[in-house]
Amino acid sequence: MTTEIGEYYSLMPTKFPELCTTSLSPEQNQTFATIEYLYRNGIISTWPNFTNCLPQCGICTSFATDHTYMIYNLVMIGLLLPFISLCGLIGNSLSAFIYSRPRMRSSTNLYFCCLACSDIAVCLPEKCKRFFSRVGCFQFVSAFVIIFSISYNVPRFFENIAFECWHSKFDSNSMEVCPTPLRYNDT
Repeated sequence: MTTEIGEYYSLMPTKFPELCTTSLSPEQNQTFATIEYLYRNGIISTWPNFTNCLPQCGICTSFATDHTYMIYNLVMIGLLLPFISLCGLIGNSLSAFIYSRPRMRSSTNLYFCCLACSDIAVCLPEKCKRFFSRVGCFQFVSAFVIIFSISYNVPRFFENIAFECWHSKFDSNSMEVCPTPLRYNDT
């Protein structure tokens, strides 16, 4: 009676090299905990090999070899984003140039010039000039933009995790950035 080995036994990945278990530094303990976290949540599919008590780099780049993914990145990052950025730079440069002319100097136009230089496109009708030229309005808008920007971007800090790894090509320590389960969460 022959049976499959996997039917009765599940093979566990090698947790950590035997040589490294006795002399773990706090950084290596954190790296190992990070690797376990990524493996447990399915971010990395196979347990990495270790060199010099560090996981080998490249464990989070398995998706980068997909042909569709590479074409998508080439089109989006290589063509579309530079075109959009160039249009934005040209538009903001023209706005800043126009609003900075001596005949256009007013508190509102100076505000628009600063906004154009900081990459925010704004167009307001002339009748709103009195409302937005007040100091209180400027303070409110500035505070709102800062608070909204920070609160909108806070989750991004938890979408990636960095850890130390061993780069075999350079034969030295390096850093790798992997996505966390939060990055894959649709909500």
